[in-house]
Amino acid sequence: MIKLEFLNYPRKVEIAKERRVKYYTPTKPAKAIKYNDRSKYQYLKKVGDKELYLYDIETDTKVISNPKAAGTPGYEIINAQKLYNQHMTSFTRAKIVNFLHEYFKFELSNKEEICRKIKNLSEKFPLRMSLEIHDTIKVDDNSYWDAGNRGWLYVKAFEDTLTELGIIKDDNTLFIPRPCAYLHIPIHKELERKLVITIEAETDTRIVNNEEYMTLRKEYVRKEVKKRVKKAKVKISKKK
Repeated sequence: MIKLEFLNYPRKVEIAKERRVKYYTPTKPAKAIKYNDRSKYQYLKKVGDKELYLYDIETDTKVISNPKAAGTPGYEIINAQKLYNQHMTSFTRAKIVNFLHEYFKFELSNKEEICRKIKNLSEKFPLRMSLEIHDTIKVDDNSYWDAGNRGWLYVKAFEDTLTELGIIKDDNTLFIPRPCAYLHIPIHKELERKLVITIEAETDTRIVNNEEYMTLRKEYVRKEVKKRVKKAKVKISKKK
């Protein structure tokens, strides 16, 4: 059994250095009652405007809908729910995925001995994984959260990073037939949060006793090793 701990793991990714200014429009109107006073506020389209905006008649300026957020860094919580619901842009998705890959690359660079153990284990046996999410019972907005939605992006990025670094040959079912199961371990202080990933050799006899499966695994391992050895052969010029 191999365990990896990622202390104080990141929950958010910076998407923008400065969030842009937003304004009220008829499709995204102001909810405050004071903006219903048409003697003071009106939806107008002036020179340079792309659509109707809510204007303050006295100052002749557009009413900002995000005065506190405008100009401040923008963050996105790492959660697969928006991705599943298609409420996440491709730009945001790429930002999160790239961030997680770099995060795990850095973390694994400080765990060389564990990485060697994972590599050796994966070349002998298919792997099964589990993920413990040690975190508070409620999140920032004081609501309960879904362990699957939170854990999926971390697990996917972790498996991809293992493959990219050559620690495992691939993250297909020949090497990981049993992806991570998620378990939430409740804690009191957010700063004590951590991810704990456990990696073990798969023991399910329906898998490890399947001759075709295990033969294909061995062939895949040998093929990848040969490919890398071939790439490693380079001519070294003699010193003059």
